[in-house]
Amino acid sequence: KRQGQGEVLLVGADDARGLLPEIYSAVATDQPGFLSRRAEVWDLYFEDLESWRGGFTSNRYAIFRNGGEDLGYLRYRVKDTWKDNLPKNELLAAELMARTPEAEIELWRFAFSTDLVDQVRTQNRPEDDLIDHLLADPRRLNRSYVDGLWARLVDVPAALAARRYRTEGRLVIEVEDSFLPDQGGRFLLEGGPEGAECRPTSDEPDLTMDPISLGSRYLGGGSFALSRSVGRVTGSDDAIRRADTMFSWHQQPWCPHYF
Repeated sequence: KRQGQGEVLLVGADDARGLLPEIYSAVATDQPGFLSRRAEVWDLYFEDLESWRGGFTSNRYAIFRNGGEDLGYLRYRVKDTWKDNLPKNELLAAELMARTPEAEIELWRFAFSTDLVDQVRTQNRPEDDLIDHLLADPRRLNRSYVDGLWARLVDVPAALAARRYRTEGRLVIEVEDSFLPDQGGRFLLEGGPEGAECRPTSDEPDLTMDPISLGSRYLGGGSFALSRSVGRVTGSDDAIRRADTMFSWHQQPWCPHYF
């Protein structure tokens, strides 16, 4: 426990079953790219068969609590390894979810201060992870990138109306869908931080693109400007700037699931 910073508590699997889903749901509300988890999915997370562990311990659970409120959790395992009578143990931070930066910092602090651990490894973290800025020597962080999130819009007006936008704006977007021609067309998008409306229109388009280019920007990542530079999007400089400003978000999209 750190004075004034809340505390990290170790809990058993039974208590974790009651605590983790609520924290995850709160994080999912603000994080683009998350999927909801049904009770059956949580059952799978807590199954924890020995054949899945790869030499690690069973799951262990740490909760960050401040002012009586649970703000984050770490699900982790440890592998016991010694070399030349020195500990080379490995901690696998399988899943860390935090509702606040404070919670994320303290849970990482807990992981890196675990006794006899020589290496901390994690899985499937967001591109803008705080861990990059917490290490005393960031050069010791080894990172690999994979494409873990892909969106393909089918019902374009419903999808565009379902999200919020960083700034108020108006765009006419023409989607050329060669695979599902009936799902393409021109759509008038009017949106902002409080919500959006989108409907078919006959107005001249500000931007023209395929559904893959629209999907790559839908969750707030990517860049219409870069897509235009390789010929996947067409539109004026003003329309591109307006679209990139509207579609951007303060968090990069992240999906913590495997498919």
